[in-house]
Amino acid sequence: MIRMQRSLLSAAEKAIIIIGAGSGIGRETARSFTTAGASHVAVLGHPQVNVKGPFLALKAFVPTANSLHATVLASTSGMTPIAAKYLPSISGYITSKFAQAKMMFFLPLDQPHIFTAFVHPGMVETAILAKAGGDAMHLPAHFLVWLSSPEAAYLNGRTVWANEGVEELKT
Repeated sequence: MIRMQRSLLSAAEKAIIIIGAGSGIGRETARSFTTAGASHVAVLGHPQVNVKGPFLALKAFVPTANSLHATVLASTSGMTPIAAKYLPSISGYITSKFAQAKMMFFLPLDQPHIFTAFVHPGMVETAILAKAGGDAMHLPAHFLVWLSSPEAAYLNGRTVWANEGVEELKT
């Protein structure tokens, strides 16, 4: 469990932009960063959230990013490794998630001063998975706050699972 009250997780003096925060994990992440004391939390809705939204946000963010502690985090979907024949109705979504992943994987190569991580939220009780059950939405939201802290610096450029557990990742 991630204790949001830890001073190391303070988001004071951080400006947070969350793309895809209209509902679910994105909205809960905005709340978590607010709880962690972020000075600004900007939330953007869901249109073209997987490729175009992050691309345009990065285009504006990178030139002005604080070179000491800039962080870019993106969330993936567990459906991306599933064989295409099982997902014919969402091929556009899956393709856009792959494009987003590659954008995130190349960002730290082009911009080594920016901490980048790609996060799988796990099975979370969102509207999409409500009947399947899973973790509460605060788990990946709190994990994203922790991931933006100095304690997670060793995960730069990696893909991590929010439900893996912080202590397990440290070992």
